Amino acid sequence: MLMKKCGIILAMVNFLLGVGFLKAAAFDVNLEAQTRITQTDYIQNEVLDVLNDRQPLSKTEAYEKLTLKCKKQIDDVQFVFENRLLLWADQTTTDHTVDNAYFSITNGPLIFYLGKQRIKWGTGYFWNPTDVLQAPKDVFDLSESLEGILALRGEYSNPWLTPSLIIALSSNDLSRPASGNYKFAVQLYKLIGTMDLFVNAVYWHDKLQSIGGALSWDVDWFIVNAEIGTVKYQDDHYSVRQALQNPESEMYYNYVLGLARQLGETFFMTVEYYHHGAGLNNTDFDLYIDELRQDADWLQYLGPAMKMNYAAYNASYTLDNAWGIEVAAIAGLDDGTFYVYPRLRYVGNPNYGIELGYFKNFASAMNHEGYYATLVQYAVELRLTGYF
Repeated sequence: MLMKKCGIILAMVNFLLGVGFLKAAAFDVNLEAQTRITQTDYIQNEVLDVLNDRQPLSKTEAYEKLTLKCKKQIDDVQFVFENRLLLWADQTTTDHTVDNAYFSITNGPLIFYLGKQRIKWGTGYFWNPTDVLQAPKDVFDLSESLEGILALRGEYSNPWLTPSLIIALSSNDLSRPASGNYKFAVQLYKLIGTMDLFVNAVYWHDKLQSIGGALSWDVDWFIVNAEIGTVKYQDDHYSVRQALQNPESEMYYNYVLGLARQLGETFFMTVEYYHHGAGLNNTDFDLYIDELRQDADWLQYLGPAMKMNYAAYNASYTLDNAWGIEVAAIAGLDDGTFYVYPRLRYVGNPNYGIELGYFKNFASAMNHEGYYATLVQYAVELRLTGYF
């Protein structure tokens, strides 16, 4: 226990020393310290047993998250760094993630970005089917930080068209030769009146190829967003449908249609429909669960949006610039899976915030995706956040 405490203290000291150095070096530095306490009740089934065999799940979880953000601008060169440090109450180790660490160099309309970076890709609020370049959002916590990719990006802005060229390495497997570990992507952007248009393509060597487009259109009363993309997988590890059915050279079409409404700074609402062409139908999902019961290696595919059709809703309202309430819901249209997660926030003080959240999974044994793929029956979470 003493060694565990010393390890956590040492990690915090090193982190705070880094903050002090950056402030002394005249960086624009922001530090966010957050305590999270979560109580979870799990659905008891065979998939939970498989997970517990790998790593037992705890009903009560608590950790500290320290997020450091800093910037430095020198003439036409800017440095951006964002880092997360997680300190678990019941573990001796810490989790450390660098979300962004890159330089940008501006030369007139041309900008180069070099390093780990999160790239704007797609217009969907919950889902971005055209983005096969980066890790997806957490649809159950859209406020969570997103990890960038290691890339060289060049962007040229002009009145007619803004093209971006991207070369990225898969940072999870840097031991592989670069010739078999790179991604190449192109994005074209055009503003037409109140409509933002995107066309993009991704080539991931020996893994997948994708091409798609997206738009965001402000039509006064609503903002319309849409994405459509087609993807071809060459590696079964990136598609559960490919691994399960083993088709040859099949193209999968995915798309999102959504409406959003913003009223000043107090109210926001969005609804979205997502078709996941590479997802499973009800019969194939049951086949997947049967495979998982026999072989734990199938756990690598377990996650949200494993089926084909979804709808989502999110609404948030702020009262007196202090209290905020947000309600989000996701429905799996193939089998009736349904989740809802309201949150209550207090942000009346610029130095701290309090948030209480509740997650409820209404799925039963009749709603197979919610019952087997999500496993959480309900969860209550308290977040205490300090801003420095």
